[in-house]
Amino acid sequence: MRTKILTGNTAGVSNYRPCYVKKHKALFHRWEDKSWVVAASPMVGGTPAGQIKMTIGIVEYEDGSVHECYPDEIRFCDPHHNEYCFDIKEIN
Repeated sequence: MRTKILTGNTAGVSNYRPCYVKKHKALFHRWEDKSWVVAASPMVGGTPAGQIKMTIGIVEYEDGSVHECYPDEIRFCDPHHNEYCFDIKEIN
């Protein structure tokens, strides 16, 4: 069962999703984009300056602590896909 909460940074109601992160029970809060600037390489022919960006998940563990994790570390355990209709076509 999902718990409805009101969030301060969105206009509406959000849902937590139960999940496992590295075999630990957690509640998924949201996706977040992180980015940071990197300097140019001092080496001749090295990489130019730029920005690195990645998506992370914000999760809350049973003890109440909140952590960031990589998307491939999250395994959702609710039947969320049942809410969608997929056309089943055979792929040869």
